[in-house]
Amino acid sequence: MKFIRNNILSILMALAIIAASFINPSELDKIRVLKLPGADKIIHSLMYFAFTFTLFFENRKNLNRKRNYLYLVIIPVIFGLVIEILQPVLTKTRSGEIYDELFNLGGILLAVLLWYAIIRPDKGLKDNVLRN
Repeated sequence: MKFIRNNILSILMALAIIAASFINPSELDKIRVLKLPGADKIIHSLMYFAFTFTLFFENRKNLNRKRNYLYLVIIPVIFGLVIEILQPVLTKTRSGEIYDELFNLGGILLAVLLWYAIIRPDKGLKDNVLRN
């Protein structure tokens, strides 16, 4: 129960990603804001950036070892892979794409870099932003 309470935002975000990943693409076209080619790849990156960053934020008190960072990075990587594998298995309207996973990884990497460079708890926001 403590795990759920401490990671509620990450869990909700994971559920939203699952819903978005398995919905019929024709339903997505009705609500699509970005009508640019490749907009879905940008959305993949943004979803996994937000998911990873939220995992880091909710577990920030436990990020005192590099191994803990690794665990929190592995979660969205495996999560994304499982979704890409299951899409063609569980639906007739979705297919798993390697490029989707690559953009997922891009979002994850961006979250790691941003967290490490700016918000890293062992240095504090002020120290990281103001250092030379």
